[in-house]
Amino acid sequence: MKRYLSASLKIRERRHPAEHANVWLGLATLWLIPLALGQAAQPATPSGQVLWYDQSAGNWESEALPIGNGRLGAMIFGVSEKETVQLNEDSLWLGDENDTGMYQNLGECEVALPRAKPVENYRRELDISRAVHTVSYTSDGVMFRREAFASLPDQVMVFRFTSDKPGSHSGSITFKDGHDVKPVIGPNMITTAGKLVNGLQFESQIRVINDGGTLTATPTGIAFENVNSLTLMVGAGTDYLNQRAKGWRTGEAPHRLVTEQIDKAATSSVCARCAPSRRRPSSNPSAAGPCRPKMASSAARVGSGTRLAAPGIASICGSTMPSAVTMPISRPWLTR
Repeated sequence: MKRYLSASLKIRERRHPAEHANVWLGLATLWLIPLALGQAAQPATPSGQVLWYDQSAGNWESEALPIGNGRLGAMIFGVSEKETVQLNEDSLWLGDENDTGMYQNLGECEVALPRAKPVENYRRELDISRAVHTVSYTSDGVMFRREAFASLPDQVMVFRFTSDKPGSHSGSITFKDGHDVKPVIGPNMITTAGKLVNGLQFESQIRVINDGGTLTATPTGIAFENVNSLTLMVGAGTDYLNQRAKGWRTGEAPHRLVTEQIDKAATSSVCARCAPSRRRPSSNPSAAGPCRPKMASSAARVGSGTRLAAPGIASICGSTMPSAVTMPISRPWLTR
């Protein structure tokens, strides 16, 4: 391990961060191993499966923490007043048969959350046993919480912002494409589609789901005001096909597939946004809240001897789950 890190550090010395950053994220996407070289992680459980910090990340390589499902990946900084998420898709490469090219950055999503009061009790963590990234803190007496994971069966990444006081979230969401493509902004969607110089078509979509409050499209992004909770579902894809006989291309722009993945995930995540009139009481008296998630997992090989069961987002109202499950969206876990 020391030899690997030493070699990696030498690579970083020779290459500009914009060039080598995506290689690191590709590794993080596959293994979900945070490269926390600049801060001392503290185990929060006896098993040592949780890396946690009392401050946000300032450096992409040494401090930000990753989530991923083997195809989509993200590096999360966890700054209280502005969450920054750098995004990646594993087939976004700049090259051809003559030149393998370089792995490309998909883009960067920012969620601005201005605070009038200072932040206290800050904690940022990556629970490796569940592959869930969490940020929590208090400000002006309100407890704020963020959770993020990458779903394998649903092929989207989910970022959820909640608090213990209704209407406490106001701010804006923006996306900067890694290739300077101007996003198309709708009332609850930010879409970016483009083509690399090698002809590879790519697209990213960010679906914004609010509980309470309002969403408003602006020239630069989506503004949200006085929402109870906010859920971002992120999908992306390219027209790459691993078949040389077909010219390495599917022959179809990725828009349809990415849209279907986002639509399916948003529809199945009923509990994250169901209105009071649609809620049904849980048959489990110990369950927290009227909606309980139905777990749906799909396993993928990650490294030697380990299987990662990434989460599904299939949620239903009125089902029963153990009281330990508190979020209205399903979670991943590791099995050996």
